[in-house]
Amino acid sequence: MTVVDMWCHNRMASAFLMGWLFLGGCTNADDSAVDPPERNPHPTQRVALNVSAPPSLNIRLGADYRVGTWLGMFGGGGEYCGPDVHARPDAIGHALPGTTVPIDLKWTGGTYQGAFFLDNFLPGRCHWRFFSLDTLSPAKGSVSLYEENATKYNFDTSHSHGVYDQSPVQSVDLWCAADPSPDPSENGKMLCTSLNYFAVYPGLVANELLATVPVAQREHISSVNMFPFTSSVTLRFHDLDAENRTASSDSARNHLGLTEKCPVYGVRINVDAEGVITVNGIQVELLEVSKYLQQLKPMPTLACYSLASTARRPLMAGISVISDVALLDLPLEVFADNTFSAPAKLK
Repeated sequence: MTVVDMWCHNRMASAFLMGWLFLGGCTNADDSAVDPPERNPHPTQRVALNVSAPPSLNIRLGADYRVGTWLGMFGGGGEYCGPDVHARPDAIGHALPGTTVPIDLKWTGGTYQGAFFLDNFLPGRCHWRFFSLDTLSPAKGSVSLYEENATKYNFDTSHSHGVYDQSPVQSVDLWCAADPSPDPSENGKMLCTSLNYFAVYPGLVANELLATVPVAQREHISSVNMFPFTSSVTLRFHDLDAENRTASSDSARNHLGLTEKCPVYGVRINVDAEGVITVNGIQVELLEVSKYLQQLKPMPTLACYSLASTARRPLMAGISVISDVALLDLPLEVFADNTFSAPAKLK
C-alpha cells in the first residue's frame, strides 16, 4: 500500500467513524426501553416562579422533562431511547417520552410563588432534559419555548411585540376562557392564551376591556422564552369572563370615550368569511396589512375591526390583523359587522 493509498484509507475510515457518531452511533435497536429519570442531587439551574390569578381560577403548573434527541450530520436523527428511537425529532405528531413534575405553589398574600429546576434530572443514558413549563389547570398546555443551546447573551431584553426576548427574567399574561375555535375538537375547551386570540372573535372581549389593557398585555405571544440562564418567570392569569363583566358598563364606555360607530379618525379593518382582508374598503393582502396601515395619512388613532359571522377559519387573518394593529400601538375596538355602525355585543 502506497503512502497515498494509506492516506486515502485513513481519511475514509475517519469519515466513516464521524458519520457513525453523528448518525446515532451511540444508539441501537435495543434502546427502545426508557430509563426512568434520576433526580439530580445537586441541581443548580433554579427558576423562580411568580403567579398572579383571581380566585375563580384553580392554577396548577408543572415542569415537563423529555428524553434527548440527536441529529445526524447528513440528515436523519432520533431519540436516545424510547419506542421510536430512530424517528426524526421533528416528525409530525411525534411525542417524546417524558414526565411532568407538579410545581408546588405557595400563597404569599398577593401572589403565588414557587420554583423549579431546569436540571432537575441527571441526563443518564436517555439524555433527560427540561422541555417546557406547562399549565395543568385550568387549561392544559405549554407556556414556554425552551432553547437549551443558547449562551448567556441578550439579543433584546425588551418584551414587546414578538421580539425575540432573551432576558433571564420573563413574564406573560394569560387570559383564560372557553376556546371559541370553530374546530369541533377544540371548541369549548378551557384555554389560557393571549387576549388578542379571543379578540379575533367579535363579542368575546368587551371594547371597554380592550381600551384599558396595555398592548403589551394583549400581544399574540402567549409564552415565555426560556434558556439555561433563565432565572425568573412571572405568569399573570386573567379570568376573561369576569374581567369582561367588570369592564362592561355604560358609564365605563362614556368614561373611556368609546363610540357606538367607528369614528372618522378610525381605520376600518374587516376580515370576511374567506379570510379576505379589507382596510377602509380596499382589499389588502395578509402580509401587506402592516405596511399599508403605516402609510395611511393622516395616521389613524383607532383601529375598528370586524369579522364576518360566517367565517370558519379566521384565525390566521384575524390574529395577523390584530398583531399589526398592536405593532402600531393603536387602540382597538371590535364591531358587529363590516358596516362598523355598532360595537360587537358580548356573547
